[in-house]
Amino acid sequence: MMEHSTRLNLSYLQPAQAQKHVTVNESLRMLDALVQLAVVSATVSAQPASPVDGDCYILPAGKTGAAWGAMADGAIAQYTDGAWFSHAPREGWIAHVNDTDQMLVYSGSAWSALSTRLRLSTTDRILGRVSSGAGAAEEITFTDQAQALCDDASASEMRATLGLGSAAVQNTGTSGANVPLLNAANTWGAAQTAPAIGISSNFPYFTLQDTDGGTNEKNYRFVGNSSFFEVTFINDAFSTESTAFRLARSGTTLQYALFAGAIIPGTDDAFDLGTASMRWDDVYATNGTIQTSDAREKTPLAPLSDALKRAVRRAFEDVGVFQWLSSVAEKGGDYAEGGARLHVGVTAQTVAAAFAAEGLDARHYGLFCESDGRQGLRLGQLMLLALACLFERSAADAA
Repeated sequence: MMEHSTRLNLSYLQPAQAQKHVTVNESLRMLDALVQLAVVSATVSAQPASPVDGDCYILPAGKTGAAWGAMADGAIAQYTDGAWFSHAPREGWIAHVNDTDQMLVYSGSAWSALSTRLRLSTTDRILGRVSSGAGAAEEITFTDQAQALCDDASASEMRATLGLGSAAVQNTGTSGANVPLLNAANTWGAAQTAPAIGISSNFPYFTLQDTDGGTNEKNYRFVGNSSFFEVTFINDAFSTESTAFRLARSGTTLQYALFAGAIIPGTDDAFDLGTASMRWDDVYATNGTIQTSDAREKTPLAPLSDALKRAVRRAFEDVGVFQWLSSVAEKGGDYAEGGARLHVGVTAQTVAAAFAAEGLDARHYGLFCESDGRQGLRLGQLMLLALACLFERSAADAA
């Protein structure tokens, strides 16, 4: 019959053994030390002078003391009944170390942190909760990306793993290589780029607000809904708001554009209003159009040549009534039945031919123009020429 148990080395009672209680008590003492193993320390090397009954220690290398010095490194020293007893650990034993509040595991040759012996499942998962709330532990997939992030040794390495480089330093309040805190005022020191900004609301808007506390009123609001898109100016107190620009629509059809001020080109005498193929229709104005006519900006006025006068007379011989082909195609040609209206005028081709008959090129004069393959007239200048000819004839008739 064996004298000791295989795993804990507990003494068995033997047949006809005297003093059986000694053997039983010895085994109970070992069980008391090794079951639910907790040690005072695994780093104290000097044998305590006044240990408490039941104290256990994992003996480190270099331990000293009358009893400890004779024990093996890594052994469990148990103090009970006024004496020290040594227990040799077996592979897989786990102990809680009270002074460092950590768990150690014995590998068969040395004690180490329990975490060094833990292994994930073959599916690379960790224990946790897939769903929120309390409950039984579940396996959660531990992705390659998560593993790479956990393996990073510093915040900068984590930013690189996430593809952020240096552009993810939290709460610094500046732009460039840093990301500002978004729930407080910050200074953006450089232009910021966003691929798109989406705002979802029944009345969506966003405001550019100047926070310098002054009275220069540099606040702008951009508003959009099912009827219009609008840009407004707001005073520093945010109590007064005025429209600067509005685009109104009906569905996807633009209705009108509203400007709260003069519309001017970006450069003087450089841009046209419309093109030959994209024209305005009727122009409504309280006053007529005004052109600069300051003598200080012109060469001296030269008299009209006889050829120019004859060309104008030729052109006005062909003044007639016409309809726009686009209106005829849309409305029909009979005005009485809602068709296109009649207009009075002369064609650019007629003017060009009249000028050519007098050896002149109409394109040399400001009354004639060509753009995008279309010919056009500045009727104001053509009418001045006609009036000049008319006045000349009236003066001759009066003489």
